[in-house]
Amino acid sequence: MTGAYAIRPAEISDLEGIREILNHFIRTSDATLDYDEKSEADMESWYKSHNDRYPVYVCHEESGRVVGYASLSPFAARAGYQASAEISVYVREEAQSRGTGIALCERMTSLGMETGFTAITAIMTSTNKPSIRMVEILGYQRTGSLRNIGAKFGRPVSLEIYQIYPQ
Repeated sequence: MTGAYAIRPAEISDLEGIREILNHFIRTSDATLDYDEKSEADMESWYKSHNDRYPVYVCHEESGRVVGYASLSPFAARAGYQASAEISVYVREEAQSRGTGIALCERMTSLGMETGFTAITAIMTSTNKPSIRMVEILGYQRTGSLRNIGAKFGRPVSLEIYQIYPQ
């Protein structure tokens, strides 16, 4: 990763930067299938739903500005799925192609493996080629797809499923 960036656990004070990044992708991209931008209250609730097992990390500039974030979340609500996690990574456009996403994804993947998850799943829209390349670089394997499972901007959206398992 180039530049003066640092990765650390997210704090409540990082939520506005995280919200800016997420809302940008909600407005402009099918990287998320959310349609409605997130409020401060939405982000606080999201943040509080994470913990040591399902952490949130940020990548920030020396000035403290959040340029990316990553999280591990439960794959699904049922108890049996607590053996695995789903990873999410978002990076500001101006910080992309600098290794920020890979560094965040690598950190979260390592944390997930240390936690003892049986698998970490990355689910991305099929048009999100940079994220697909990112997880492939880190050793995630494509395990499936869901064709035309969603819609955004009046177009059908397909999802690609990637997973990594402990060595």
